[in-house]
Amino acid sequence: MPSQKQGSITVKVPGSSANLGPGFDVLSMAITSYVWASDAVDGMNIFCDQNHIALKAFRAAGGSGDLWFRHQLPSGRGVGFSAAARTAGAMVAYLQQGMSIDLAKEKSFRLVRRLEGHGDNAAASVYGKIMIVSGQTHHQVKKSNLFDQVTIWIPENKSATTKSRAALVSHPPLQDAVANIGSVAILMAALYENNTQLLGKAMDDRLHQQQRLASLPASLKAYDQAQELGATAVWLSGSGPSIAYVRDEKTKNKIDDALQRTGRLLQVEIDTVGACIV
Repeated sequence: MPSQKQGSITVKVPGSSANLGPGFDVLSMAITSYVWASDAVDGMNIFCDQNHIALKAFRAAGGSGDLWFRHQLPSGRGVGFSAAARTAGAMVAYLQQGMSIDLAKEKSFRLVRRLEGHGDNAAASVYGKIMIVSGQTHHQVKKSNLFDQVTIWIPENKSATTKSRAALVSHPPLQDAVANIGSVAILMAALYENNTQLLGKAMDDRLHQQQRLASLPASLKAYDQAQELGATAVWLSGSGPSIAYVRDEKTKNKIDDALQRTGRLLQVEIDTVGACIV
């Protein structure tokens, strides 16, 4: 039976939309949809059993006692559920040990990056905003005013990251790698210069999106529809099956009306805080 101790640590962690088009395993954006974890039962409606990924991270980080959890994020949809859940568990554990919030974040990032196998989602959930991860380096992009809202189309079906990765080419042609480097450079320029015209061009990708969309026909249709109806930028969120897009007031209604017929729409902003104590 779980203990009913009135604990003292509750954390809130954002989900994320990773890759941002060409930034495969390098870029991720924290979104204002969250998970919570606590070492107290208060306010938490799920007791984490031994198989829960948040509890596994909690134990790996040296956490003691029981863990409770709740979330707004759907799992298996490419919006960073696993990284957010693991970050929440790790943060509670490190804070239990009396660490500062900054040290707890740094240690959580290292742990979750190892557990996830890549660091992009982990960085966004831990630090917030848009994160760049390359090897052992992680850098937070300054808050861009390029867009205030992102819409995420979420279908009923799920997608497993491991299965999705299996469809990717491990040694892409040189011209494809060069094209993606160029797209990421354009994306960074668009974000720092608040250049809307560059943003759409920056989402061209040759490393993962079309390969993954080939096995996700509903997602491919939503992706194509958003582009055809005039979205400013469209990308496959994480490994899918969700599609993220930015639209202006002129295209807002027609894109949303078309896509909500086949999935639910989640309106989010860029989370600017990352993991935090509630």
